[in-house]
Amino acid sequence: MKRIFLLLSIIAVFCWLLPTGCAVIVPPSGGPKDTLPPVLLQAMPKDSTLNFKAKTVTLNFDEYVTLDNIFTNLIVSPIPKGVPTVDSHLRTVTIKIKDSLEPNTTYSYNFGKALKDVNEGNVLKNFTYVFSTGDHLDTDSITGKVVLAQTGGVDSSLLAVLYTNLSDTAVLKTSPKYYATLDSAGRFAFHFLPKKKFNLFIVANSYMKNYNDSTAQFAFLDSTINTNDLASVQNLKLYAFQAYPVIPQQKNVVNFSAKQLEKRKEQEAKKPLTVSTNISSGKQSLLEPLEIDYSKPLKVFDSAKILLTDTNYVPIKNAIVQREKADTTNTQFMINRHWEEGNDFYLIIPKEAAVDSFGVSIAKADTIKFQTKTNHDYATAQLNFPDVDTAQRPVLQIFSSDKMVDSIAIGANREVNIPLFEPGKYHFRILYDLNGDLKWTPGNYQKKIQPEKVIQIKKEFNFITDIINQWDIHLNANPNSNVDQNKPLNF
Repeated sequence: MKRIFLLLSIIAVFCWLLPTGCAVIVPPSGGPKDTLPPVLLQAMPKDSTLNFKAKTVTLNFDEYVTLDNIFTNLIVSPIPKGVPTVDSHLRTVTIKIKDSLEPNTTYSYNFGKALKDVNEGNVLKNFTYVFSTGDHLDTDSITGKVVLAQTGGVDSSLLAVLYTNLSDTAVLKTSPKYYATLDSAGRFAFHFLPKKKFNLFIVANSYMKNYNDSTAQFAFLDSTINTNDLASVQNLKLYAFQAYPVIPQQKNVVNFSAKQLEKRKEQEAKKPLTVSTNISSGKQSLLEPLEIDYSKPLKVFDSAKILLTDTNYVPIKNAIVQREKADTTNTQFMINRHWEEGNDFYLIIPKEAAVDSFGVSIAKADTIKFQTKTNHDYATAQLNFPDVDTAQRPVLQIFSSDKMVDSIAIGANREVNIPLFEPGKYHFRILYDLNGDLKWTPGNYQKKIQPEKVIQIKKEFNFITDIINQWDIHLNANPNSNVDQNKPLNF
């Protein structure tokens, strides 16, 4: 017992002699989460230094920092020939300048979303270090917004670029002097610019940052801009367009041997020929033609053998079966006529009306009984656009999901009346159709032609049957949107 007491006494004395003592290790109790970004304590050379000649810049912060995707986030203006090296270690970020600097030039290093603290990942957004190789800092700016001309939407992956070379072909052949990214609303800003003339463009984010692909989005202004007139270069608006659509790449063509081709033909020959229509639940639309689709390309088709009759099997006059104009496979046909509401019909499709390239007909004749819809199956709409510019030939584009289902010219009274329309939820766009062809037309940079413009209406419109759906739809200071799209960006 004495030995145990002696041992405990020795341990107690030993703990008392230790500088930190013997304490039970308890994890920190926590406290409020750190939500603040790092704070710059010191920059060497100092921020906004004049007559800058250093090759290395050190930035010291109040906590441990790290750099996230620095080469994507960092924007150096003007664009240097050599990419600087940027590293972080503990609380310090180091910039090593590899390029020789231009005289009497203001440089800015915008870190975007790259700089953040180690523990919580709080981002110091758009932290910018600035210096000048001359005796003053340039402080002019250019701001604006980019809209996709065809949709009225936004593509934040695009870049705004500035050229000091004012040749029309510079954007086609060379890289720009400055560039800026777009935010989620399509807005951009250039800062620390000299008093100078520039050409402003919008381009895809490519290696050269220029316009070398006519299928890419692109926008241009009609004239040069000048930061000597600062008010004229604020809140600019550009409309981006694709001069030519992207052509989908064809899938790899497989070269089959003669034996394989023969086997595939045998397999195709064994497949039955079937026929279908767009009649849904025994109802035919009043607004669309009756469509007849065969499952395989036809070698023989006799439209006279397909009959549309009344319920007494009396053929309907002028019910002619025609091939779809866009059909290249000889499989799609239609009966396009004025359908009266609530009438009953038979569609008779005999076997011998069609034969595929293997000599196969449908298994048996088909007789389809159907009824046309009534006006009560449709919605009626009266739409008023009080502030639409009728001088620019406005056209209402109606979309279901992302598919345009109709386009209607808006008259001088700024109204659109739709007597019959499929019920459902739709989105609207307004096309200013300057050439009057009822479809959007892209711009042409070589001919200095701007694209036709589209205004996107954010609100969803629900077309309901058996009532008159009436809306006043405003385009300016749009009350149909929860977001003020015209709100300027604060810098």
